[in-house]
Amino acid sequence: MSALLLRRLRMDLRGAPGHLVRLFAGVLMLFTIVTSIESSLLTGAPGLTAFRWVIFSDALLISAASTMVFASVVAAERENGTLALLRMTGMRSSSLLLGQGASGVIIGGLLLAVQFPFIVLTTTLGGVLWDQVLASFLALAAHLVLCAGVGLLWSSLCKRSGTAAFWTLLTLAGLWLGPWALRDITSSMASAGTISNQTEDAVAAATTWVDRQLAWQRLQDIASSLGAVELVSSQFWMSLAGGVLLFAAAILVLDRRPVEVTSSTTLLTSLARSRGRRAWTNGAITGKDFRLFMGGRRGAILRWVLYPLVPLVCAWLYHMFADGQLREDDFAEAVAWTTFAFCLIELNAIAARLFRNEVAEQTWATLTLIPRDMPAIIAEKLAGAALGLLPGIVICLAASLLSEDVRQSWSHAARDEEELLCILMQPAMWLTMTSVSSMLFVSLPPVVIIFCGLIGFFVQYGGTVMLARVFMSQGRFDHHAFNQTYLTATSLLGLTLFLVAILRLRKLTARD
Repeated sequence: MSALLLRRLRMDLRGAPGHLVRLFAGVLMLFTIVTSIESSLLTGAPGLTAFRWVIFSDALLISAASTMVFASVVAAERENGTLALLRMTGMRSSSLLLGQGASGVIIGGLLLAVQFPFIVLTTTLGGVLWDQVLASFLALAAHLVLCAGVGLLWSSLCKRSGTAAFWTLLTLAGLWLGPWALRDITSSMASAGTISNQTEDAVAAATTWVDRQLAWQRLQDIASSLGAVELVSSQFWMSLAGGVLLFAAAILVLDRRPVEVTSSTTLLTSLARSRGRRAWTNGAITGKDFRLFMGGRRGAILRWVLYPLVPLVCAWLYHMFADGQLREDDFAEAVAWTTFAFCLIELNAIAARLFRNEVAEQTWATLTLIPRDMPAIIAEKLAGAALGLLPGIVICLAASLLSEDVRQSWSHAARDEEELLCILMQPAMWLTMTSVSSMLFVSLPPVVIIFCGLIGFFVQYGGTVMLARVFMSQGRFDHHAFNQTYLTATSLLGLTLFLVAILRLRKLTARD
């Protein structure tokens, strides 16, 4: 077990996810110091602002680590074909999981320990007590154990690291947003008379109790407390117990899961399988990517059906059981916004897989040997992805034109060109961050790459907005100046990241 622990520590410390987590922590500390200095003249307790930013970012960092580190502990070994070798040594499941999973807990604890002096600094700046500092670190440590348990369980259950990362991310998002969404749905159903008020109160009490056992609500209570706070709460014990139980469940299921997996076969690849299909005469690379990455004709037909059907069914169920009212514009609005969200997610999925899969599957070197320029190859690959996205784009535009509320939303944003550009710049930056992550972290699964892009976008957008608020509160910026500065800075950052992605792709090509 100690040998596995040392091996995993080396992998996590030297691997791309470890460098990404430490870079995020370093940028977080730098940004916290700058923000505290800028806000020290405006608030009576600048330390409280820095304290809140650090502890919530730490919670986000730990949650991200469960997706990038813990979810791949067993699944990556199984996917690489090394799990069978480890089991041939006679190692028990508990020793295997402890040796592989303890590395992430140790590294997470070290990151929290490194940040402790900066957190202590917030007590000097004012607004934070020692009890709040100690209570927050205990809550974060318990949250780390819970996230480790969630990631290890899905890593034992799933055959591949990408699937394990997806379900880990979905589980953590469900724990965070699930109680709030359930309360909102039951409140609407009670207002419509579908359920009784007693049922609504019972659901509200149960979901509130669940919120109290999670780190997010606990950290909010600690940050908002003006006096002494209890060091250990029910969240600490429940998170520890949940992590231990999930670890025990991972031990039980590990012996019942396969130790080897076959070659990866995604749903879209299965849809693209057909007999007698030959390469396209014009645009062979376009046809290849259209079939392999987008599912071909069957994938396009499936998008024509699912993109309008899913939001229509959800809107009908919500209106049927929530308020009993149904308008034609509600259907069109639901289809427009849901399809827009689906297209945005699918765009990032394409950005995470389009070149990364070629490099990981060692087909990129062969593709670059054909007598065609690199820009032409890239253009044909992008054209194949665009063909697959065509159904979603058409449905989104048609539903937006049919919905009066959607037209009003876009027309209101279009009145101020700078405001509209700022809105459109945000999904473009997420796409850019995902594209760069796919080039920098080729060994990571696509789900984790998309998540890395999302975290990068949140850091960039959240940091820009927070600094802008500080400058605007001091009278240095107005709203118009902020929009211009944001557009200029974001455009330069996007152009820089685009150049980094191109240089990285050329380096991967030369390496292959």
